[in-house]
Amino acid sequence: MLFRSNRDVLKRVLDTLDGSDIKTIHYTVFNLLPLDHLKLISQYRIKPLFEISIESHNREVRRMSGKPSYSNEELESWLDNLFKHNAKASVEIYFMIGLPKQTPEIVMGDVDYAEHLLNKYSEHELNVFICPMVPFLINGIHDNPEKFGYKILFDKLRDYEKALLVPHWKDSLNYESKWMSREELVDISYIACRKLVLAKEKSLKLPKVLSRSIIEKIDK
Repeated sequence: MLFRSNRDVLKRVLDTLDGSDIKTIHYTVFNLLPLDHLKLISQYRIKPLFEISIESHNREVRRMSGKPSYSNEELESWLDNLFKHNAKASVEIYFMIGLPKQTPEIVMGDVDYAEHLLNKYSEHELNVFICPMVPFLINGIHDNPEKFGYKILFDKLRDYEKALLVPHWKDSLNYESKWMSREELVDISYIACRKLVLAKEKSLKLPKVLSRSIIEKIDK
């Protein structure tokens, strides 16, 4: 009943916007939309852009982060249905570095999975992104860091003020975890981003001139 009600609301919104000059609607997806919602969206001229933050390919890391419980297989099945019914759809998938139970090895697994998605959906408008959780821990974790395996490095307002003015972002991080020190988190962020940039160049998601410029900056 809830999904039916939501579908009716979605239809009313789309009906209202369909006569406007709006060309794209941005959907932030917390739970994968049912198939009938995808079919409904496909009936309108407005292009949908779906933003999906899966955070990690690793289910345990996702669970600790309070992220959606669907599996990678369920995500890909959903993407298959989406592009089957709406070839013009655009998808952005986000990964995060610095999560509970996330090791450097898991981060590189995230990059491998991101590259897999780029390759599998190379004929569609799908892009992937990865970045460290900076500069500070999000509120929910910050309130109880030990429960999630974090150590808070700043304890005074003055420390945070200084952190926002330092030249290197490593020194602005207010945390490290049981699984990665602050230095490890910074190092793996550069390594992961570098590998993903090369993957996006290979899949034509980034022009070579731009990717090479980014790689040069990372190497420096």
